[in-house]
Amino acid sequence: EPAGYLNNDTTKINGSLEFTFTGTKIRVYAPKSLDLGVMNIYLDDDPVVEVDTYADSWIKPLEGGPVWESADLEPG
Repeated sequence: EPAGYLNNDTTKINGSLEFTFTGTKIRVYAPKSLDLGVMNIYLDDDPVVEVDTYADSWIKPLEGGPVWESADLEPG
C-alpha cells in the first residue's frame, strides 16, 4: 500500500472524504467501473479537477494507476 493509504468506500451521492497529509505530492487511486462517475478533487478547500471514474469494465484502484496526481506541492 502507498504511504498514507486510506480506504474509503461510499455509495452515497455527494459522498465525501477528507484526508489530511504532510508532503509534497498526492496521488489519488480509485476504482473505475460501469457504475461509477465523476469525483471532484480539492486541495486546501480549492477545487482542482474533476476525475471521471466510469469505465467499460472493473479496474482495481492500485492496478490502474492513479486517477490523478498533483504537481509538486510546497512542503507542509
